[in-house]
Amino acid sequence: YCNMGKFIFHDHFQTVECVLPGGSSFKIDFEDLQTVMRYKWTRMKNGYFKAYLGSREKGHVLLHRLLMDPPADMVIDHIDGDPSNCKRSNMRVCTPAENSRNSKLNSNNISGVKGVYHDKRRNRWYARIYKGKGYGLGGYDTAEEAARAYDEAAKRLHKDYAKTNEALQI
Repeated sequence: YCNMGKFIFHDHFQTVECVLPGGSSFKIDFEDLQTVMRYKWTRMKNGYFKAYLGSREKGHVLLHRLLMDPPADMVIDHIDGDPSNCKRSNMRVCTPAENSRNSKLNSNNISGVKGVYHDKRRNRWYARIYKGKGYGLGGYDTAEEAARAYDEAAKRLHKDYAKTNEALQI
């Protein structure tokens, strides 16, 4: 079963953009096209794509999990943070903790800077990072200084999974 509106081929037929009838689209590797075409895909509110497996008991499958087939206790990290980019080079199997390190700025963040908060009483900016537990990285006069401290710690602790303020262009 295929509900694709159209296919757009990129990179000399290495990448396929699958456009659904409603206009939303996702990218996959050409080698995954036959697998993907077996299902009717829908875009969820969070930007991920799912297909129902035919019955309530079977439920649904997420596109990125179908393509990467991770163990049940592992998740798929979209390296660029774009859930519609399901090319294998943009996905990696990881632990939930590793995946959370590659997250964008939280919606409840009021400082506007990842890993940074402002203490109004002291009029100082503080940086904090998490890896198993929270680590204070000190107080700073500016949000930019605190962001640099966070970014350095993130690169050191989270390595390839670090999502820095620099990368987020904050």
